[in-house]
Amino acid sequence: MKKQLISGVVGLGLMTVAGGAMAVECITTSPPGAIPAAGLVVLAQDATATSTFCGGSAGYTSDTHLVDPNFVYVGTGNVTAAGTEFDLGMFVAGQELVFSITVRDTGYTFFTGPGDRNPDGIVHAAITDLGNGVFHVGFEDLYNGGDLDYDDVNLVIETTGIVIADEDTDDDGIPDDEDNCVVTPNPDQADADGDGEGDVCDVCPNDAGNEDADNDGICGADDNCPAVSNSNQADADEDGLGDACDACPNDATNDADGDGVCEDVDNCPGAANADQANADGDEAGDICDLCPNDAGDDADGDGVCGDVDACEGTELTESVPTEELGVNRFALIDGDGVFDTVSPRGRGPRRSYTIQDTHGCSCSQIIEALDLGEGHTKFGCSISAMDDWIATF
Repeated sequence: MKKQLISGVVGLGLMTVAGGAMAVECITTSPPGAIPAAGLVVLAQDATATSTFCGGSAGYTSDTHLVDPNFVYVGTGNVTAAGTEFDLGMFVAGQELVFSITVRDTGYTFFTGPGDRNPDGIVHAAITDLGNGVFHVGFEDLYNGGDLDYDDVNLVIETTGIVIADEDTDDDGIPDDEDNCVVTPNPDQADADGDGEGDVCDVCPNDAGNEDADNDGICGADDNCPAVSNSNQADADEDGLGDACDACPNDATNDADGDGVCEDVDNCPGAANADQANADGDEAGDICDLCPNDAGDDADGDGVCGDVDACEGTELTESVPTEELGVNRFALIDGDGVFDTVSPRGRGPRRSYTIQDTHGCSCSQIIEALDLGEGHTKFGCSISAMDDWIATF
């Protein structure tokens, strides 16, 4: 009974590309007469491939098909003339082209390559590498090898090396696998932050590290709170730190004295006082308050704090009726807080008094408090008067 064969190509992973290699003449090889070693058709480089049908010795009607990716009819033996060439497509280096024949009478399909691909476990295709990318494939069509002539269906496969152009989606001249912005043209490949993403497609072109880590819509390099979301970027004290992450949002110096209290609420901004002690309850903390127990802070300005000042409203300048002090007398003349005095022959008394010594009282206030006579009023306070006054405290 006449047998019908189908030859085909399987497992190609083909690309749809027009064109093919130049036609070659059919080549015949001597039948091996024994089961040959398994051979493969493997591309040494990116290439196009053609298959030339060269007939066969069995005289069978043979249909040829391209099996993968789609089973496509490409010719019929006894109708398609020997020497007819078919374009198989474009392939990448290392690709194996696997061919098969199907014997319709028996239903067996035999493949090129090792025997374990076939139902009887033996090699059914003798493959001869003719060099320069050309292969001869001769099939044995009978189960268990038959007459082992390996010329029942003959094919010549020719491959032609090509350079497959790299894909360039954005047409900027940079192949996609090298382009730092695949879908946005940027032939200069500028990448300011060096993160591998080109500036034109980088949401944060100057932020290589976190690319808006806090997801507030502000790139890290421009965000005044890179780790805390604050899309409004509010910065009340204008210190460059956003209010959301500023420990002292109203203190541009950010607690300059390092006491843990922001300067805008620190009762001693220039002096560390974590306890904020303030005995007199005024605005100044004790360590920076000249009068820590005087909320009025020396209201009369005589240099003596109110809590130890015996005389309110002290004036640091006073005069005596004679317009100059008597000998060994004291009064506040020039307002420096030190009692002035004169003595005969330029020798001063052995005493010196300050406004602190008199507890914030001037000579005139002492005279009034001690109810001294007119002489003190005219010539100033005597040494004894000063000593008596100081001794009262």
